Amino acid sequence: MTANVCVYDALGRDAKVAPLKELQGRIWNEGYASGALQGHVYADVPTTFSWMQQHGMQVGIYSSGSIAAQKLLFGSTQKYGDLLPYISHHFDIPTAGPKKEASSYRTIADALGVGATGVVFVSDCVEELAAAREAGMTAVLSVRPGNAPLSETQRQAYPTVHSLLQLCGAD
Repeated sequence: MTANVCVYDALGRDAKVAPLKELQGRIWNEGYASGALQGHVYADVPTTFSWMQQHGMQVGIYSSGSIAAQKLLFGSTQKYGDLLPYISHHFDIPTAGPKKEASSYRTIADALGVGATGVVFVSDCVEELAAAREAGMTAVLSVRPGNAPLSETQRQAYPTVHSLLQLCGAD
């Protein structure tokens, strides 16, 4: 009974604990392999990825989810199929560091082979944007339906996009 309570508590807190992440990984592997699970991305993502690739830009994903989970999600999207050919780099907490620390973003810039000033980092989390900006990156706030509410001060602190296509010069 105690083990069940601990698992439910960890799930409820979205805890990042190794045994829970391992279980989650097994479920996801089976779900994606069977086709029962498919990744969700916004409609602008494939077009933006394609535009970036055509213009010689690297696309990197940095997530608190594992690299394996990123590859499952982007490798089997619901409407757009496999988007992995567009993604040159994957980063997670073990490979880059905590998402709210500037040193993590310097690690990413080094891995990309560019200076931090050559990286545009897009997120809906202002703490992540602050860390990326501190590292020298251009930090852009993504505003999407379902995001956590932001204060006007938070919204004004960063350039804002409602679609990744805005990064390509489109509306």
